[in-house]
Amino acid sequence: MCPYLGVREDKETAISYPAELNCCYHSRPVSYVSFDHQRRYCLSDNYTLCSVYNQKNPAPLPRKYRGIGPETPKLSVGLPLLAFTIVMAAGLVASILLGLIRLPGLEHLAAFPTSTPIPTIFYPTQTSPPPTATRTPTQMIPTRTRMVYTPTEIAPRFLDTPIGDFPQLIIHRALPGESYEQLAAQYKTSITAIKAINFNLPARLWEDYVLVIPLNTTQVSGLPKFSTFEVVVDGISVEEQAQLLQVDSRSIKQFNALPDDYYLTVGEWLLIPNK
Repeated sequence: MCPYLGVREDKETAISYPAELNCCYHSRPVSYVSFDHQRRYCLSDNYTLCSVYNQKNPAPLPRKYRGIGPETPKLSVGLPLLAFTIVMAAGLVASILLGLIRLPGLEHLAAFPTSTPIPTIFYPTQTSPPPTATRTPTQMIPTRTRMVYTPTEIAPRFLDTPIGDFPQLIIHRALPGESYEQLAAQYKTSITAIKAINFNLPARLWEDYVLVIPLNTTQVSGLPKFSTFEVVVDGISVEEQAQLLQVDSRSIKQFNALPDDYYLTVGEWLLIPNK
């Protein structure tokens, strides 16, 4: 790139492609360079062959090398003619309006036309009546009272949970291979005591059979024969459950050691006394 090529504002900076802002600083005055000359010499390694580059002292840039910069005025041939036409047309219209030139059919145009009064039409305005306040009836929405029960501190009667004081009883589900002899030995009771407190106990114990077992005693006299029941409704009271089973609620509370305000939990087991 020629070292004398630069933009108008900074001779040390040049645009690396043919641009109208590129100038030759080895000419006097500094002049814009044509795209063709930039492409052939200024922006290539051929700048050393440029006649301007090889001249000893700055001189005017030859006309054939000069370009048109952004601030170079570009005269348009049609612009003066257009301006003249507009001025003439405006003068003609003004002469007609002032009456200096009369044309047939345009007599009604005048420089100072008289204004014709425009009647004013009054339209009656309709006043809207003030809004009437309406009362919105209050809709009474009945609310449902939900019964909330508070669990007592007594542990739920799940399987193998001791029930009562003396004798203590548990409700047990037989595991595979268990027998009456094994259960009697495990819970320190007797087969006779087990059979004495169970209603319709089978002769041979089978898997998953649920039975009642006394704990650490063989003395079960005075106890009824029990059936067992698993609770399936959460939060039901002892009285409601007894009514469903058609059993006296007092006897359920007595043999299961439950207070009056006790609510049952799903998965609990109850001792149901049989007459």
